[in-house]
Amino acid sequence: MKQTSRVIRGSEEQCQRVSFPAFRRPPRQDALAIRPGEEEAPPSRVVQEPLAADSDYPDINALIDQHSAYLQANGAQGFADGYRQGMELARKDGYAQGQQQGLEEGRLEGLAEGRQEGFEQGLQEGINSGREQAYKEALANSEQEITALVTQLNSLLTNVRHLYENRRDEMSEWLSTLIETIVRQIIRSEPKSRPEQIYRVVRNTLQSLPGNDGTFQIYLNPVDSERLLQFKPELREQWEIFATPEIEPGNCRIENGELEAEANIEQRIKDCLDMVRLYMPDEVEERLS
Repeated sequence: MKQTSRVIRGSEEQCQRVSFPAFRRPPRQDALAIRPGEEEAPPSRVVQEPLAADSDYPDINALIDQHSAYLQANGAQGFADGYRQGMELARKDGYAQGQQQGLEEGRLEGLAEGRQEGFEQGLQEGINSGREQAYKEALANSEQEITALVTQLNSLLTNVRHLYENRRDEMSEWLSTLIETIVRQIIRSEPKSRPEQIYRVVRNTLQSLPGNDGTFQIYLNPVDSERLLQFKPELREQWEIFATPEIEPGNCRIENGELEAEANIEQRIKDCLDMVRLYMPDEVEERLS
């Protein structure tokens, strides 16, 4: 029977060597089984002997340290390689994911911006189109309203023109009569309200005579002569004033030997109407003649 040895427990001082029977081939499983009533055979022998310092067996702690250092070195290198490979894979995967996410976000952002830009552009175009359409409609409505207003004004002017033409003669006659009445009232009332007007009539009549020096006989209406002498009493010494009832109020007759002049109130009225006629329409002017 061949003997074999195996270290199953050891320390720095000694180790235990256990010898077991060696077999050329392992026995069958059922052969190794312990039958009932049998006991397990002990080892053939156990020898304990001290471990020499220069033994061929290496230091277990040194082996552990070397193995740890080996594992640490190889682990660090493997970690670095794995880290690089992981980083590369992660970079590629992250790039792909980032690219895909960027494409998706860019697409969504582009859709949003395009939709917003399209909305703003469409809104502005709609506003411009609406303004232009509203302006055209308002212009068309204004033109219709203006046309209707012009038609009404033309109709009104036509009616006024017809009314004026129909009543022009009547209005002209009425206006000329009114003007003449006013002029007569003013001229005839002046001697009564303004005595100086009587003096002005006498003086103007005297100036119309050639050689107006000397003694003159002045014939006035009794009312006019009294008012004149009250206005200028000194005229008694210059002129010979005669109250003549035949003379109408406002008229005057002056004599000096062979010369004679007369101031007629009707003539003054005519002269005044001639001046007014210059500023009146033709229809009224003809009736004031």
